[in-house]
Amino acid sequence: MPNLTQKPLRALAILWLLAVLMAWPVGDFPLDDDWSYAEAVKHWVDTGEYWVSDWPAMTLFTQVIWGGLFAKVFGFSFYTLRLSTLVLATLGILAFQKIMARLELPGWWQLVALLTLIFNPVFFELSLTFMTDVPFLSLMAMSLYAYLRAFEKDQWRWWAAATLFSSLAILLRQPALLLPLAMGIAGFLGRPGWRRLGLAFLSTAIVYLFLQGYILWQQSTPSGLPGAFSQPGSIRHLLTPEHVADSIQNYAGLYLMYAGFMLLPVLLLSPCRPRPKSAWALTGLLSAAGLALIALSWDEGLLGNTLHHRGLGTIPLQGVHHDEHWPSLPSWLGLPAKLLGVTGLLLLISHGSIRTIQLMQQFLPSRNNGWLGLNPAQTLRLGLCGFLLPYVLFLLVNYVHFDRYLLPVLLSGLLIIRPVGHARPQKRLAAAAVLLLLWYCFSIAGTHDYFAWNRARWAALNEALESGIPPEKIDGGFEFNGWYRTGPLRSKLPYAQSWWFVGEDTYVVSFGPYHNYTPVAVYPFQRILPPGKDTIFLLQRPEWIARDTMVYEMEPDGWPEEPGFVQLRSAEKTSLYPDSYNGTFAYRMAPGQEYGLTHRVFPVAPFDEFEYRLQARQDRGTTRLVFSAPDAGQFHFTHQIHPSSATGKGWQRHEGSFRIPPSFPSDTLAFYFWKRPQDTIFIDDFQVIWKKSSPR
Repeated sequence: MPNLTQKPLRALAILWLLAVLMAWPVGDFPLDDDWSYAEAVKHWVDTGEYWVSDWPAMTLFTQVIWGGLFAKVFGFSFYTLRLSTLVLATLGILAFQKIMARLELPGWWQLVALLTLIFNPVFFELSLTFMTDVPFLSLMAMSLYAYLRAFEKDQWRWWAAATLFSSLAILLRQPALLLPLAMGIAGFLGRPGWRRLGLAFLSTAIVYLFLQGYILWQQSTPSGLPGAFSQPGSIRHLLTPEHVADSIQNYAGLYLMYAGFMLLPVLLLSPCRPRPKSAWALTGLLSAAGLALIALSWDEGLLGNTLHHRGLGTIPLQGVHHDEHWPSLPSWLGLPAKLLGVTGLLLLISHGSIRTIQLMQQFLPSRNNGWLGLNPAQTLRLGLCGFLLPYVLFLLVNYVHFDRYLLPVLLSGLLIIRPVGHARPQKRLAAAAVLLLLWYCFSIAGTHDYFAWNRARWAALNEALESGIPPEKIDGGFEFNGWYRTGPLRSKLPYAQSWWFVGEDTYVVSFGPYHNYTPVAVYPFQRILPPGKDTIFLLQRPEWIARDTMVYEMEPDGWPEEPGFVQLRSAEKTSLYPDSYNGTFAYRMAPGQEYGLTHRVFPVAPFDEFEYRLQARQDRGTTRLVFSAPDAGQFHFTHQIHPSSATGKGWQRHEGSFRIPPSFPSDTLAFYFWKRPQDTIFIDDFQVIWKKSSPR
């Protein structure tokens, strides 16, 4: 036991190596968003030209160059790119341990903190990908170590090192700008002086100039900045009172539970029992507020993306959205996980209240060794608090909520929290060890399953490509279609083609069979969560064997009688109005009318597809084309009428599609237009194409 606590890195290295071997992260394929980062690396290695697609929203420069250097030495592959992440993760872990050693934390505490970070399921899984989250965290840790050394002696070389690592971080992800800003302010507050003020200001200014220089450079290139790039200050439009209040209501409690759960192992070792009345009052007030926020979001699901009810790693396959073939973890696990999160939060509030009161005592007039009189460790923790406040606000008001965005919160929390004395609390240490053991096993099992099914998926896709099937005809999941750029990015509409870059979905990769799709090949893999064998299917959609077309030209003699299309209201002919796009008449949905052009289509089957085109002129309001079962309470889906092109005289062309989902509860489909009674809309040249996928 003494060797274990005195040499935490040695023990950690062994545990980490065993975990990686058991997870077996083998496979030359992209994961999650890293196909787009790998795309930029490959382009730079092959051509020497720096280029980033429209998909990444971050600066990414550091990631591309770092991965590119490894690719130049070892050759381009996703193995190589994952190796670059592992190397950078190792450097970040070393920096994190060096920080704790400078803070004079005991060895047993360091070991628990390291395990809490490394075997956090989100960190562990992402460390075996080419995603930017772990590299960003590593650069953040290196920056923090340099800032800590700078706070100790104010040597310019440490300020320069901190500036360098912060600049590399901001050339990876824009939120890194918060780091030199928060550390600079904390450094000055902890020990005011012109020298420290100048160094802090210079550090922040240089980091900011690196960001602006990158933006100007990219804007001057032929490709320009990526379309998804997040400009500094773009958060301002999200800071409306309504949006902030809604975000707090829906997500604040969820983020608090996540923070409590992720930090629970070290919180168990640092019991802070409030003693002063002020600490008791603050603890009670914050606990009540935290529990109230949790109550508001108690019924919300997981943040998702990396950790979810099916295990670890994103599962961007079309079939997952339409069937439950992929087994989930037991639903009852959600309650103890939430309770552990609440427990961690209450411990965090108790700890934070005590430390806040202690910090406030630094304002007492008797403290004459500086404005606040903070030592380097306290200055670092103050800076981390200054970093966390705007960063967490950014997470709350952002439109995208992913669990991996909380990794900087985890790192900051592990450095802010500290033990009470150096004595080992044996019982609490045992409780933390049990929790970490569960994390360790789950991280290994979840990551193993993530790579196992991806190996099976890419075996199916590679064999399909080798057999002559073009990638443009395959829906192989987000990474496949992104890597091969098989089509345009589509709107996120369910019951149609996948939203990601799918050209045609003649072939689909799925965890289970679809209705009306024929299995072409089956690829088994071994699962740990839950234990057992599972399969990846390569499926083929039947060719469209028939196309029935219904065209309304909105003329008195132009009302079709197509087989399978049944008009429910023949009197709707009387709604014709002499204000048309084409011909003499158009169909008018006048004030007082809520529904129009109502039809039933039968018999429909799963994966039948309906394409529609129309000309519309709308004076105000919003109109929707509704697809439903005969009983709309069983199933209904609406397409908002969006203009795609203006055609003159106020008329606009609209088009879209709807596909019958496998779970559709009837053999009859109803569709109709719906609007508010006070609005008016004119419709002309309404065309519906029914593409049948099987004989009727």
